[in-house]
Amino acid sequence: MMYNTFVLSITLMSLKAPTVLGFGVTRPSYHPINLQKRRASIHLQMALDVNELEAQAIATSEAWGIDTTQFFDSNEAAQIEEKLCGRADVTCLRLGGRPNSVRARFVLTHPDLGMDVASAEAEHCRVLSVTNVDLGRADPWPNVLTSIGVDLEKVGDIIEDGPTAFLVVDPDIAKTCSRLLPKELPGSGVTVEELVPGDEVIPDGGTLQDMEIQRLDKRE
Repeated sequence: MMYNTFVLSITLMSLKAPTVLGFGVTRPSYHPINLQKRRASIHLQMALDVNELEAQAIATSEAWGIDTTQFFDSNEAAQIEEKLCGRADVTCLRLGGRPNSVRARFVLTHPDLGMDVASAEAEHCRVLSVTNVDLGRADPWPNVLTSIGVDLEKVGDIIEDGPTAFLVVDPDIAKTCSRLLPKELPGSGVTVEELVPGDEVIPDGGTLQDMEIQRLDKRE
């Protein structure tokens, strides 16, 4: 019995991974000459705790790494900006795929790595243009995206302008959206185009879409 308990304890210790605020943290290399950029995606699984995120940002900076967060809503993004932006010990870049975005994600890194907003936007955000959509018959965008297996934490602002919609997304899901949205959305000849990073193509006068999943009554 004591032997089985000992084995179980060792097994649990070996399986336990370091976590911060509910997401996995990649262990940095502590070799003194290893300053290679470390990239890891932070996926928050609970309510935002800016103090925990601050601790992760400091650890990332000290390891000369590069971490990216999920997309946050405006209130959470404001908390992160107040806590982490403009500091000397950490670079925290706010990314939204368009000027004055409501939803935003953040890149955390060491100041001496010299990353700027333009290069970070090009690497960590994509803008998709979805045309020929019958928006009057379409389900809410959060419902559509989850139906094709997209996590909303990987989606920034969604803007509708006439029959066209513009979506800011994580690069990891851009191909999925391009392939599956035309099959899921109503309309004749629905197409999805990935826009060139840096192009100011999202209209200022479009309508920002709510990002809460809605319960739909499909009964006739």
